[in-house]
Amino acid sequence: MVTALKLRGTFDWVGLASHYHAHGWVQIPNILARADAEALHRMLAGLDGWHTSIGAGKQSWSVPSGSDLGFATGQAHAAAQQGFAYIFEHIPAIEAGAAPVLESVRALVTSEAFLDIGRRLTGDDDICFADAQACRYGPGHFLTTHNDDVAGKHRRAAYVLNLTPQWRADWGGLLLFHDDKGGVTRGLVPAFNVLNIFKVPVAHSVSAVAPFAPARRYSVTGWLRTQPDA
Repeated sequence: MVTALKLRGTFDWVGLASHYHAHGWVQIPNILARADAEALHRMLAGLDGWHTSIGAGKQSWSVPSGSDLGFATGQAHAAAQQGFAYIFEHIPAIEAGAAPVLESVRALVTSEAFLDIGRRLTGDDDICFADAQACRYGPGHFLTTHNDDVAGKHRRAAYVLNLTPQWRADWGGLLLFHDDKGGVTRGLVPAFNVLNIFKVPVAHSVSAVAPFAPARRYSVTGWLRTQPDA
């Protein structure tokens, strides 16, 4: 079990912040000690209790393992043809605080050291809270284009802590950034132990994972916010 996660030492904050402001996103490699990142991946890969999170427009479902996904999946596929939809797996207990094995993740993203990364990169000193969910994408999973801007959520930036040891672009699951015409301006392969941070609102998606992908794409995701939910 991972008992504590520590961020690595110093980074080129000036260079990273410059990239963030120029492009709307930035990657921080080797954000955790290698041993900690590997242990966190093993912990996630060994967890039970994954639910399939499915969205179709304004409808959403969190379906427990072993349940029938047919109806919700059909709704998501239909919605994805024209608008917002998603299918991926998550551990709902991390948000509810009901999974002690994931407490190390919660402690990391709510730590002053982690929040200070958001402040340094964005220049927003009001960032004081981060939420988190454990996610994994398998064959057929995807997330269509959206910008994370939700009224009342106070989101300033999104983050993705990538925790898959080996991944190829051929397998899909890329974080894609889009321009205002729907074109792709950049695609990021989920490199291991890399923290992606990008502005809210910035249009982005996760490309569909290929049916031949031999592994699942693990990550911890969330938002850097100026205040938690009321």
